[in-house]
Amino acid sequence: MAAGNLVEEISDNLKLVVDAVKRAGPMAWALIGLMIVLYINPAQWIWRAWFREDGYYTHGPLIPLVAGWMVLTNKDRLARLPIKPNWFGLVIIVLCSLGFLASTLCHMNPPKYFIFVFYILGLMLLLFGTKITKALLLPWAFLFFMVPLPDAVIDIFTYQLRIFVTAAAVHLVDPLGWAIVKSGNYIYYP
Repeated sequence: MAAGNLVEEISDNLKLVVDAVKRAGPMAWALIGLMIVLYINPAQWIWRAWFREDGYYTHGPLIPLVAGWMVLTNKDRLARLPIKPNWFGLVIIVLCSLGFLASTLCHMNPPKYFIFVFYILGLMLLLFGTKITKALLLPWAFLFFMVPLPDAVIDIFTYQLRIFVTAAAVHLVDPLGWAIVKSGNYIYYP
C-alpha cells in the first residue's frame, strides 16, 4: 500500500469519527473534553510506566497501535453498520466519572487506568451505537493490555513462577556437576 493511500485512508476514517461526534452534538465534544481533562495526569503516569527502565510494560505503546490496526482491518465491515447512538453509553461514562472521582479521593491511581478503558467503551456506545460497539469489542478489550498493574500485583503473580524456574534451572544444571546454590529465586556459584 502506498503511503499516499494510507494517509488518505486514515483521513477518511478520521472524517467518519468527526461526523459521528458532530451528529452526537456538543455533548459528545464535552464528554471528550472531560475525558482529556480527567486523564491528562493518569496518561502521563502510564507513559512513565511504559518507558520505565525496569518496567514490565514496554509493550504498552504498541497496544493502541495494534488496536487501531484491528479497527482499520475491519473498516469495510464497520462502514456497513448503522450509526445509532445508544444513550446507555452516557450511563457508562457517568459511572466511570464517579469511579474516577472515588479513585482520586482515595489516592488510588491504578483503578483510574482501567476506568479509562471503560470510558472509551461508553464513548463508543454513545457515539456509534450498539452494533458498531459490538464489532469493536475485541480491539477495545485488547486495550486492557496497555494498563500497567501495580508492581505488588505483578509480584503476586510472578513470585511462584520465579521460584519454579529457579528450581528447574538448578535441576537442569545439577547433572553437569556444577556447584551451584539456590536461595529463593537466586542462583549462586559458591
